[in-house]
Order: sequence, then C-alpha cells, then structure tokens
Amino acid sequence: GRSPRAAGRIVERFDGYAVARDSALSGQFAEINATRRAIYQEQANKQGVSLEAVGKVYAIEIVKQVPAGTWILTGEGEWRQK
Repeated sequence: GRSPRAAGRIVERFDGYAVARDSALSGQFAEINATRRAIYQEQANKQGVSLEAVGKVYAIEIVKQVPAGTWILTGEGEWRQK
C-alpha cells in the first residue's frame, strides 16, 4: 500500500498546516496542527512577525521534506503533487 501522503489522504498546505482528506485521519491532524501552531507562534513572537508569515516559511521547509507523491495545496488554491 502507498503511504497516506502519496495516496493523497494527507495534504500539506501553503500555510504550514496539514489537512486530512480522509475523515478517518482528521482527529490526529488537529493535534499535529496545534503543535505546529504553537511553534509558529513562538517564532512569530521572537521575530516580531505574523503567525501567517512564519507558517508560510515553515511550509516551504515541510514541502522539501515530504515524500514524493505528497499532495500540496498552493497559495493560489491549486493542488500539486510533489
């Protein structure tokens, strides 16, 4: 079986958060995103920038690290597969 990311059940978004396209997985994403948000907020406070700005920077790094086949939702609202 393909990984949930490659199967398109997990999507990384341009804003640094992950989305489950499979409702069976959505519970665990609330936790992942809450953890990410806390990290982003800490960085935003340190750097004196917005939470959104930090999320977008992290999103670039996350996308670099995810496996090929992962779906990504761009800031333009387009779906792309890595």
